[in-house]
Amino acid sequence: MSHHSVRAIEAGHSNSTMSSPNTTSIYTAASYQNVDVERIMAQLWAIIIGTVLTWRLLIVLFRYIRHIACLGHDKQRLFMKTNSYYAYVKRHMVLAPFFHERHHREFRLSAAINVGTLPSRLQLFFLTVYYSMNVTLCVIHLPHDAERDVLAKILRNRTGVLAVVNMIPLFLFAGRNNPLIWLLGISYDTYNLLHRWLGRLVVLEALAHTLVWTVNKVQDTSWNAVAKQMVVNPTIGTGVVGSLTLILILIQSPSIIRHAFYETFLHVHFVLGITAIVATWMHLQNLSQQSLLGGAIGLWAMERFYRLVMIIRNNLGRNSTQIEVSALPGDAVMVKLHIARPWTFKPGQHIYLYIPNIGWWTSHPFSLAWSEDEHDTHNEKGLPLDTFDALAPRKTTMSLIIRRRTGFTEDLWNKTQSAPSGTYVTNALVEGPYGEPLTLLNNSHVLLIYKS
Repeated sequence: MSHHSVRAIEAGHSNSTMSSPNTTSIYTAASYQNVDVERIMAQLWAIIIGTVLTWRLLIVLFRYIRHIACLGHDKQRLFMKTNSYYAYVKRHMVLAPFFHERHHREFRLSAAINVGTLPSRLQLFFLTVYYSMNVTLCVIHLPHDAERDVLAKILRNRTGVLAVVNMIPLFLFAGRNNPLIWLLGISYDTYNLLHRWLGRLVVLEALAHTLVWTVNKVQDTSWNAVAKQMVVNPTIGTGVVGSLTLILILIQSPSIIRHAFYETFLHVHFVLGITAIVATWMHLQNLSQQSLLGGAIGLWAMERFYRLVMIIRNNLGRNSTQIEVSALPGDAVMVKLHIARPWTFKPGQHIYLYIPNIGWWTSHPFSLAWSEDEHDTHNEKGLPLDTFDALAPRKTTMSLIIRRRTGFTEDLWNKTQSAPSGTYVTNALVEGPYGEPLTLLNNSHVLLIYKS
């Protein structure tokens, strides 16, 4: 990287001039250190992904060897005994709950108040180390003996760099089609938990970035000068808008609010996220960190585009996907989906259901109750076909059992109750399947769980 580029990283949006050669050297050193911070974070994630990938490959290889060794050798005893060290680590770290009684379960203050999901011990260990590393990178190599104004500018830029760098995994872990899900064999629930904690970290670093500038500016001038800068200086104004938007995202994202107002949360979260991205992009104008943000935006855009392509491919063809909703006792409905294209499902997987007549563009996750292939009893011209014809076209149907709750499920239940024939028929879109399949059940039936 050229000297000019490094200076652009550190000087950023400051309009002040260097007062001495010593100050210039301090800024130059801090500039290179910020580049090192970006490199360290990239290397850290490369090490994490490489380590997990190696572990997964070893597990797959070991299972394959065990499978081959057991074929035709029912008396072999090589794999009977479990490695005591490996079992100990799995029991007390990898699979261990945060507390003794809870394992990846929602933590409730009462039957109606859910305050989030407790991480496992391994997840907690990772988050503790990652947060500690970010704090260390914020304060390491700071010139504590320098003038307050110089120290404030360096700390401001350091926290800003880290906030932008952490946006890359933040955006990557938000996608349902995150390629690391199948590559590393880690569940989407774990990535979702990491997404939430990375989001909190980005907010904290962006808030520190803004507060350091604000406090230093107030001490040099006044609150009126700060307010004027926010209005007349686009860089300062967009930075403040971006930070405030991130704070609003943090305020409306806790589990107790997210579950109580899920539909509202989805729309507000999307709008605030787009606002924060646009404001941050404008704030980073002419800085190298804008390319990092562009990479994060690119990951998010590719995942959204892939989802759109798959939704169109799976639901639009000779026919479109339709659903038949029938009321069941106990405030529940059975949803039978006639899929436009055949899918392959495995027990334990779930789908996301869009019903434009009810939820417009929002989707909701449901686990599969059962699926089946049925013959198409009519040909393209509408003429009847022999039901027992093995060569007759087949189409996939899925069935869901959905309990009435609030929001989307309540609207669906009300629509079904008001249907003249007792069955509500409408067009829908289905996305999926997602999730790791269960191995203890057969391929035809799996118990339903409403996931949202």
